[in-house]
Amino acid sequence: MARTILPITYCTVDDMLTTLPEIGSVSTVTSAILAHYAGRAEAEINGRISARYVVPVSPVPPILNAIAIDLSIYYTLGRKPLVGSQSKSDPWLEKFKESRDLLMDIANGVVPLVDDAGTVIEASTTQGPFWSNKESYNPTFYEGEPEDWGTDATKVEDEQNKRS
Repeated sequence: MARTILPITYCTVDDMLTTLPEIGSVSTVTSAILAHYAGRAEAEINGRISARYVVPVSPVPPILNAIAIDLSIYYTLGRKPLVGSQSKSDPWLEKFKESRDLLMDIANGVVPLVDDAGTVIEASTTQGPFWSNKESYNPTFYEGEPEDWGTDATKVEDEQNKRS
């Protein structure tokens, strides 16, 4: 089965090979596999920061390049399962966690994106939450347990009064 190659702008196969040269010496790891995981990393990055920034971010901020490299290499190395104490001491697992945490800080606006010149990249003013005209009512469905879901009595009454 052929792998789908997603768009890659945040890091390249060469970036991955420069960061971890030995990854290229594994006979089963091809450039296409590395590109696949780079695309997967970029898709995750875009998904996490798209509420704050227009994606893909261009030119690529150095911090997104570093995060993309770390995630891509971790996903590539993750093809081989680690066992026992090996999984607890894996340095790439630690880099992966740090990069994910940093990515969440960027997504939440705690850490700004900065370009090569040190200029802060402004968050998009066209992205953001969407609200309906039902904003003042308690939600019927939410992240909690289904047995706790319910209908806002005020909303039901208001809808009934509109129909009368």
